[in-house]
Amino acid sequence: MNLFMFCFHFLVDFVVAFPAPLSPYLVQFYHLDARTVAMVVAFLPFVGSLSQPLFALGFRSPSFPSRGLHLTLGALLLPFFLFSFPISFTVFFAVFLILFLADGYFHPVGAALAGTNHGGKGVAAFISGGALGPLFITFWVSHYSLSSLWVLGLLFIPFSISLFLTPKPSYKTPPQNFSWRFFGFLWPVWSLVSIRTFFSAAFHTFVPLLLNERGHPLLSGGMFLSLGVLCGISANMLGSKLHNRFPYWMLNFLSFVGLGSMVFLFTTISHRFFWLLFFFIAADFATFLTMSTNVAEAQRVLPGNRVLASSLSMGFAWSMGHALNFLWAFLFGRDVQFVLQSVGVMAIGTGIALHFLRQKFMLKPLYSEW
Repeated sequence: MNLFMFCFHFLVDFVVAFPAPLSPYLVQFYHLDARTVAMVVAFLPFVGSLSQPLFALGFRSPSFPSRGLHLTLGALLLPFFLFSFPISFTVFFAVFLILFLADGYFHPVGAALAGTNHGGKGVAAFISGGALGPLFITFWVSHYSLSSLWVLGLLFIPFSISLFLTPKPSYKTPPQNFSWRFFGFLWPVWSLVSIRTFFSAAFHTFVPLLLNERGHPLLSGGMFLSLGVLCGISANMLGSKLHNRFPYWMLNFLSFVGLGSMVFLFTTISHRFFWLLFFFIAADFATFLTMSTNVAEAQRVLPGNRVLASSLSMGFAWSMGHALNFLWAFLFGRDVQFVLQSVGVMAIGTGIALHFLRQKFMLKPLYSEW
């Protein structure tokens, strides 16, 4: 995978990782309840993910549209300089809404290129960028403030200048045709990714709030989220290797049962920091086990439409998962403990159901004029 694209993806994911670990801070700073903040944290990735298929349909140029990189970089600089001024929660939401749209701009193409060049390993490396965002933002806010983020924004200026001076990457990608039949071919992948995203998003949204309720500092939530993603890198790599040796449904079965078990243990067994961290990392490991595998499976089913396959199995599926997270936060967001426990039980139930429905997840590639 091109180093330039990986660095750019890292920067975008670095910034859009801020809202979830900041949720306890937002509750206190803006005097909001946990449910309201959780709904906002769930809504932002929903919009960003939903935009991915729309952007994917626009990629009909024979080369990568480099102009979008400049627009995305401009969106990246928004929070660093805007937070220097007193802003309302509405403005905070609007800024990150723009950032999540920018994040959704290049996810489909980037993942398709990673999958084309390096298979599942390329996808695994691509989607693991930005793991340090939660740890950084909670450390920064704990020791400084959001208003001082403009200092970090200055570090982006050299990258911005180099972006204008460096020859832009040119990737040959075939035109991405569209047919509603694609949903029929990809529904097994789409449904599994949607459900898994719901469980994972709810877990990541409410864990910082639960840690705050139990008296742990703001930095602990950022550390949990960052270590979980970093651990997910190895899980992605392992999942890519196992994908060639085990049935597709079996990996998802292990992922759901592992995630559900660890989430349930996280909320019920112990309040000690070490065990909370252990169960959180184990839950994220189970979650990330099939992240690149699902994308690679979608690209295998539609080999002639990698961009669209990536956007449907990632962006569109992610948006449905985040929509479910938003709904769950709206209904039960005032009881953080219940939300997490219910996610654990539902994830285990999903894995068991998948075992009995495994014949429906034996997918074959679609080779045609598409």
